[in-house]
Amino acid sequence: KTWGDGKIQRIERLLPDIVAGIELVLEFIRVRREEREDRERKWQELQRRRKLAHARKEREEKRLAHLQHIIDLRREARDIRDWLANLPPETNPTEESDLGRMITWVGRRIAEIDRQTGIKAAQSFAGTNDLFPQVDELHDPEGDPSPGSGWGY
Repeated sequence: KTWGDGKIQRIERLLPDIVAGIELVLEFIRVRREEREDRERKWQELQRRRKLAHARKEREEKRLAHLQHIIDLRREARDIRDWLANLPPETNPTEESDLGRMITWVGRRIAEIDRQTGIKAAQSFAGTNDLFPQVDELHDPEGDPSPGSGWGY
């Protein structure tokens, strides 16, 4: 806009209105900048929380996969023990027979399963990969962000 002296008013008399208009425009710009910065902060926080939620989900999947592996091994050991217990009492295999060598191998398999699923193996696994940390860095006190609008509101 161009300002200049007119026939009726001099620019000096309009100066307070001009300054007030400029101040209003500057205030509007400041408010819009603060709103944009606030939206950006909220968006960054939402992204951080979504990364935490994703990491928690991956960790939970690893936990469950390992637990399922232990359960499957224990089930295998139980089935092998049942099979051994149900061998006919008159079965008395020798080391020279195929059945004897199989039973020896089965015994080693049970021992290996017991080693893999015992308390020492569980303690060793729990202490690796940060699957069960004492201080959970993935904890979000607000819980998982909502999957809705993209802003989580």
